[in-house]
Amino acid sequence: MKRLLKNNLLFFIVLFLFVVGAIVLLVMTLMSHAKMNEYIAKTQQIKEEIETLNRQKPSPHPENIKLIQADTAFYEQQAKALQQHFGRPLEPALAKFVEALRDLDGKSLTLAEFRAKFREEWESSGSGRETVAGRDQFYQRFKRKWQNWNAALGVFEEAVKPLLVEPVTSLNVEDILLDALGLPRNMGFQPENCLLFMSSIRYRLIDIYAKAKVQLEQDANNFGFKFEPAPPATEIVQTVKQWNIIGDLADRIAKSGVSSLERFTVRALDPVREGNYAFYHYTFEVRGTLKSLRELVRVLNAAYAENRVYLIRSIFLYNNYDPVAILLEEYAQQQNEALRLQALLNETGGGDRPVTSTPIPTPGSGRPMTGPGGRPMGPGGPMGPGGPMGQPERELTPLEQAELRRQQEELEKSLPYYERSSYGVPLFGGDDLKYRAVFDVEYVVRTDLDLN
Repeated sequence: MKRLLKNNLLFFIVLFLFVVGAIVLLVMTLMSHAKMNEYIAKTQQIKEEIETLNRQKPSPHPENIKLIQADTAFYEQQAKALQQHFGRPLEPALAKFVEALRDLDGKSLTLAEFRAKFREEWESSGSGRETVAGRDQFYQRFKRKWQNWNAALGVFEEAVKPLLVEPVTSLNVEDILLDALGLPRNMGFQPENCLLFMSSIRYRLIDIYAKAKVQLEQDANNFGFKFEPAPPATEIVQTVKQWNIIGDLADRIAKSGVSSLERFTVRALDPVREGNYAFYHYTFEVRGTLKSLRELVRVLNAAYAENRVYLIRSIFLYNNYDPVAILLEEYAQQQNEALRLQALLNETGGGDRPVTSTPIPTPGSGRPMTGPGGRPMGPGGPMGPGGPMGQPERELTPLEQAELRRQQEELEKSLPYYERSSYGVPLFGGDDLKYRAVFDVEYVVRTDLDLN
């Protein structure tokens, strides 16, 4: 054995090194494999986390989080600005009132500060404030805290007049101011006062419709209310709110250009309340051209600029006639006229010239038929002031009428299609035809500024 090792020492040294190297490589391979498995597991875990994050919209990247927070703040600010449009039409006049007002120290307040102060004073005024006497006492106490209340009230009166259909006078301007501040008008809970209020707006609307030449039909001239008997005291507050809305809505209908208001219905006296909003529901029927109906939709949608929001829930459009039937009837009349003239020509010996049913051009249907020099065409050529040039005026005989028709038809056929008298004239439809439309509308009011 020793001799074998001695004679093959180099071999055994190389073999030993190979074995050691193999063992080292095997250990390194096992270690690398374990690390590789660990990396594979981590990679799979990261993939699952990425998929989970990607399913979240938007992905919560730090930059996205900053953008989301900025967008949230912006939209909250815009939402507060939009809320001012919901049922607060007197806000511009109230802003002018507060701008002109000064406290006893000569200082001015912003509208938000004035509202907060008014609310605080109202809520701390104690029990009995809801009664007519209690409200009046509160108002007299509050106005004494300002040095120029009456002057500012005059500014409010002038500013609020264009915003209401109701006539504004010194007798009702204080009630209108309190209503703008969140204290609803109650007419002293006297039914006769409420009836006078309703009548004043109704007569004003009737005058508006008369000036706009819009017909008020029987089912519309009371605007959804009965005037006998007068509203009970428990319904006065909501009745006043309804008529303030009706005044504006009916005024906008009159200004849209429709030809008539056929029907007007108040769906319910009390509104539907959702959160901080109340929805007043109306249905009305109008008659007018498509152009005027489109204008009515535009007018109602544009009311938000004046702090009034109308939601048009549906529009049903009705056509009370069949334009195709009218067209066929006119064609049949033309055919009958052509047959009559053809028979007349046959009787007079002119039956070899057929008469068609093309209508004679008229001043209302297009360009009149002319001859040389722009003179109207007649049976014998150009017409003078009365008859053919140089001849006195006389009535055409049936035969001459048939001959005139034939000449005009031939001249009409010789013209390019775009110069013919019937070119561009609608056969049916068009903006001049009148339709009946039923509108279903909701008026939205923000209620969180109202005072209890």
